[in-house]
Amino acid sequence: MFQFILKKLRRFVLFTVAFSLSFIFLIFLILYINYNVSKQYVQPDTVYDSIMENKEDGVLFTTVNRSFLKENNLWAIRVGENGEVIESCRKPSEIPETYKLTDVARFTRYYLKDYPVMTYIVGDVLLVIGYPKGTLDKLPFNYYSAEQWLLNVDLALIFLLGYLFFLFFMYRKERNNLFKKMFPLQEALEEIYSAHYTPLDETGPLKEVSHAINDANARYVQLNKSQSQWIRGISHDVRTPLSKLSWGLNDLKTDENKEAVKALEDEIMRISKTIQDLNDTSRLQTLSDDRFILQNPAPLLRKIIVAQMNEHEDRRILFDNQLSEDAKINMDSHLFSRMIDNVISNSIKYQPGDIHVACRETEESIHITLWDNGGGVKKEVLDRLERSDSDSVYVHGMGLLISKQICRLHGGKMKACNINGGFNVAFILPRRH
Repeated sequence: MFQFILKKLRRFVLFTVAFSLSFIFLIFLILYINYNVSKQYVQPDTVYDSIMENKEDGVLFTTVNRSFLKENNLWAIRVGENGEVIESCRKPSEIPETYKLTDVARFTRYYLKDYPVMTYIVGDVLLVIGYPKGTLDKLPFNYYSAEQWLLNVDLALIFLLGYLFFLFFMYRKERNNLFKKMFPLQEALEEIYSAHYTPLDETGPLKEVSHAINDANARYVQLNKSQSQWIRGISHDVRTPLSKLSWGLNDLKTDENKEAVKALEDEIMRISKTIQDLNDTSRLQTLSDDRFILQNPAPLLRKIIVAQMNEHEDRRILFDNQLSEDAKINMDSHLFSRMIDNVISNSIKYQPGDIHVACRETEESIHITLWDNGGGVKKEVLDRLERSDSDSVYVHGMGLLISKQICRLHGGKMKACNINGGFNVAFILPRRH
């Protein structure tokens, strides 16, 4: 959930930054386009250079220069020291022939009869180059302050950096606010199916979400309670007729039908064990760890192995213990025995050959591995065990599922696989110092 929200927040920030950069790029693009549009008219300096290169014997507007001015839709005049026009080319009719000093000062900075003009000094005379009306704008100043220009650049950079810092600050602020508001929700979601669930406070901007999570937990608790009651009821209702069937079969047993009766008794035992496994599965889902004590698992493992060998004298169980005396785990002896006994019984019932039990320790954990060489189990059993799925699990798979649940209650992990032609189960349990 957090990663999704942060991803959305990052996308928003990146979008804002990209939009800002795109806006700046657009401004520069407009300026560049304007610059290119302005280039459709020849630059005044280019016109001046062309005129000076092609003048002849003091005549500025030679045939070449006149053609150049005509091609570029320009006009030009040469004003002498007395203010009179000495020479002209394509001069509009409203342009005067004589100018006073004030006229020269005015059109040098501004316009001449609304024509944008540029002036150049050529010896003792004044060269005036005119452009069509409305083509160019003249600035009312011919200087700028370098310090002021640099100050404007600095201010622009400071504004840009401040803007980016503001975006980053807002991103961090919103991110922290999201963490503060969403962290309790994440904790609640992780514990929603746990006995340690703490109801969320249904106030604030996320009260609807908090209410939905609390309601989901309440529904789960109610469903779990109903399921347990249903299983206990079914178990009670089924055990009585099963017992009567078992007693009745003993009365009906004869030499002729003893094999058929034995098969029926085995089916009754299978049904009874399935019901017991269902009861255990339901009970383990709500069992707390208050009964757990710190102890070394090796003595209990020996006891389990001896009991199994006494019951099945034709089978060998090899025990390899590499645990030190101070290797301890926090465990419930009864549940731990059931966890190991389920796996050994599974191998005895379904797999031929020797059974191996090995223990080793690391700094952080204790590893208990059980394996045989009987060909392994079906892939569908392993898949259901991986999903912790009790649907359609028969006696074979149910015992392994119960072992996995018990391992989880001990804070450990159970791994089951087919390897080296046999079935291998490893319990990794946290070591307590």
